[in-house]
Amino acid sequence: MNDPKASIQQVAKTVIAEKEFRQQLIGQIAGQITIQHQGGPLPAPEILAKYNESIPDGAERIFRMAERDQRHIHRNQNAGFVLAFLGEILGWSIVISAMWCAYNLVMKDKPLEGAASFFAGLGLLAAGYYERKRNQKPPPSQKV
Repeated sequence: MNDPKASIQQVAKTVIAEKEFRQQLIGQIAGQITIQHQGGPLPAPEILAKYNESIPDGAERIFRMAERDQRHIHRNQNAGFVLAFLGEILGWSIVISAMWCAYNLVMKDKPLEGAASFFAGLGLLAAGYYERKRNQKPPPSQKV
């Protein structure tokens, strides 16, 4: 006959042994994981040296690539500033043109058309203001 107490003890020993085995396995795996984080466009000097060993002039090519990439980013940023400024000027010229047309229409005894042109210019001003407010980022919160 099977002793229920002995079978329970056997199952408990098996569960404990399996749990210990898993803990050992996790400890071995966790000890083997290495995380390396590299910030910036260039790899660490040790890695650059390995590139030079495997590819003739490899590090120099990586430096040239990083410099080209940096020039490209700066050109795009500068172009963005110029285009934003140009957009502001063109936007204001459209608003001023609408207001000028409104003034001329009112002076030529066309008050309804003048009012429509005036309010169209005001609508453009309001739309630009609310679009700018919607896209404006909130200031970073100060944590103490």
